[in-house]
Amino acid sequence: MECEDHPGIEGIGRCVSCGRVVCQSCAVRAGDMIHCKRCVEAGRTVAPQPAQQAPPPMQPPPPYAYGPMGEMGFIPPSPRGVPDPGLFKQGALGSFLCLIFTIPGVILSLIDFGAMLSHNYSMLSGIGNGYYAFSALQIAELICLVFFAQGFRGFQRNFGDPRSGTVVPFIYIAVGITMAFEITFVLADAFNWYSGYSGANYYFSPLGLMSILYEIPLAIAFLFTFAGLRSVRIFFPPGSQPRDEVNLASYLFLGASIFMFISWLFYYYVSAPPIAGIMLIIAFFVMYRIFSSASHQVTQLPPYAPVRTV
Repeated sequence: MECEDHPGIEGIGRCVSCGRVVCQSCAVRAGDMIHCKRCVEAGRTVAPQPAQQAPPPMQPPPPYAYGPMGEMGFIPPSPRGVPDPGLFKQGALGSFLCLIFTIPGVILSLIDFGAMLSHNYSMLSGIGNGYYAFSALQIAELICLVFFAQGFRGFQRNFGDPRSGTVVPFIYIAVGITMAFEITFVLADAFNWYSGYSGANYYFSPLGLMSILYEIPLAIAFLFTFAGLRSVRIFFPPGSQPRDEVNLASYLFLGASIFMFISWLFYYYVSAPPIAGIMLIIAFFVMYRIFSSASHQVTQLPPYAPVRTV
């Protein structure tokens, strides 16, 4: 097939407008189409158009660009200044120490629960005065909860989360009330403040009412922990291991709070304290992992200059 304008020269195709065979020298390309010069000069076809550029590939979402329920597009506020993992390290330390002190506390509560069911308090004779031992462990754990709560302040300070840090004062208040109850019980037992109250009269005394309400502040502290974790979860992508651990820890703290309320309603004559303690052992271990992960995550953030207060 020869070019119709240049006999003897092999054609490369036909003009899409008039159908004439054209060679390399008289062909006008427009993308994948071929036109002859006559059609182009006569305006019977459009001139070659520049090829459209492909849209740029979608960029991965920025870090933490997930909403409270996992939807895309929500970017949390900026950090309040230069990120510092110090608060997360305090939270991790508090979680670890709470874990350590909770284990023997659960063992003592199981022994105490068995003694109450059997009315045989000789079970506690082999470990000394179980009441004082349990009180000492409880006070130590309450002190550690103060460091534990600092981890929530870390999410507010380092990531700009406007909600998680707000639960910290409420946790401190609940822990302080519980510690006041615990210290009062120890002093009452040491100085025999229970004298003069017996039987049903005891439960209407100030100490009796305090002993009945004892678990409530601590349960409230864990409910605020649950609320703080609901806010923290926005900083971990859906489906990631930290996100799953945040969900697990939050429901463990919620469950421990519920069992503590049950123990308050039945005044310890159920297995709620041991069950709640086992939940807390797992929860504090998970929180240690979360705060440790967050501490490492802060070191990966770019340096920020101090910004507006959230």
